[in-house]
Amino acid sequence: ERSPLSLSVVPENMVRPPVARVLSILLSATPHVRAFLPAGYAFLRPFLPGAAKSASFSDSDASPASTLRRPLHPPAEVLSEGHLEVSDGHAIFYQIRGRPHGTSAPPLPLALFLHGGPGAGCFPDHARFFDPARWRVCLVDQRGCGRSAYPGDDPCVDNDTDRLVDDLEVLRRHVTGGDGDGAPWDCVLGGSWGCALALAYGRAHRDALRSIVLRGVCAMRPGEIGWLFSPRGGAAALAPKGYDEFRRHVFPDDGDGEEAEGERAVLEAYYQKFRSGDAATRDAAARAWSKWEMGVSSTTGRYGVAAFAKGDWSYAYSPQLLNRTRTDAANNTTAAGVGSNATAANATAATAADATATNATATNATASGRNDTAHNAVARNGTARVPAQQMLTCHYSVHDAFSLSSDPLLPSVGKALAHVPCVAVQGTADTICPPVTAYTLHRSWPEMELVLVSGGGHSQYDPDVRHELLRATDGMHDRLFGEGGRSEGS
Repeated sequence: ERSPLSLSVVPENMVRPPVARVLSILLSATPHVRAFLPAGYAFLRPFLPGAAKSASFSDSDASPASTLRRPLHPPAEVLSEGHLEVSDGHAIFYQIRGRPHGTSAPPLPLALFLHGGPGAGCFPDHARFFDPARWRVCLVDQRGCGRSAYPGDDPCVDNDTDRLVDDLEVLRRHVTGGDGDGAPWDCVLGGSWGCALALAYGRAHRDALRSIVLRGVCAMRPGEIGWLFSPRGGAAALAPKGYDEFRRHVFPDDGDGEEAEGERAVLEAYYQKFRSGDAATRDAAARAWSKWEMGVSSTTGRYGVAAFAKGDWSYAYSPQLLNRTRTDAANNTTAAGVGSNATAANATAATAADATATNATATNATASGRNDTAHNAVARNGTARVPAQQMLTCHYSVHDAFSLSSDPLLPSVGKALAHVPCVAVQGTADTICPPVTAYTLHRSWPEMELVLVSGGGHSQYDPDVRHELLRATDGMHDRLFGEGGRSEGS
């Protein structure tokens, strides 16, 4: 059953309901943001207050939303894991989770989970978006991050979109076919940057995947990058205090913001910090970067209250956030197979549980991403650790995702993947990947089902976003194999 806070936009029914206030803000946005939106904002009008609700909403006598929000599936066992040598001295870490099957039973369908960032890495909970009685799940740390190993001391070297796409194809052949061509992935789930990577992979290898589930639709277009990092971007308009702190880390003496007026000035200044040979400079930039990303991603959540009084800011955390953080810490402690990243993630979660105003970054990072983003990658010599997620996100943003700049995903990907079943789950209040990209993708790929979650944010753990992702993966299994087909015990 669908959550009453969501609706499905499919080719047969293009009606849309009102959504969160973030879309109203877009109408009064700065010229930079308006330039990124379609002319006239015509497609936004049905989303605004006063528009008729869609029949896709649950009936008025449906159960309360809290009873419809499904939890994640139970944890699955680690069936196999290892490092796979790819190219340029990189070795990607992968892990397959599921339930052991008998020698006489065929293996369950195999799904691939693609994390965001770039550079965020995978964690055991990611496999829990798939029912372990119906799926096996392959988690992979993309090159340069998580437990993947890279040569030298810089995870950004020989790291670009085309190489990541090639890595996924090497991985598919390794886990499904040995020395042969192997079998296609039965489903690929990608969120945020993982969405862009899933689409790029599918466009390059059309027969290598049978279905796609997307979350927080991202195509890494220049306008999307500007939305998040430009001083005149939409995210800066939604979280001006947070962006001002983010900007001042690289332009500390720029009191009126004139020095950072260029659309890419702040982004490029961070890139120079990350490219510096000084670890302290790099790590300080990573902390400021993480604070901005985690802060803006939580602008639609009740994580706490900020107040300015007597010349200073104070911050009070909501009890719900602290309780959830403690739960995350306990869950990550007992989860198997996290390895070196588990220590950092658990430490962050435990610290956040007793947080004060001085460690807001740690709390927000844990709450919205369930993974620590500082020092989460290791060089092949096993000693040097770097803040890979921030470095890689900046690296890909400065270069407009490399090949996606000269060969953008939109609108070509819709035609290339028209034959592939796809469900995209998009929070209407996603401040990292705003819904305009999901809508644009749907326009170029009308066969795709677009699920808009009213008021939903960027996180895959947002209760209603999570509910729709679980519904999508279950639905893909039914679509590919029939209800009950190729499941445990069948």
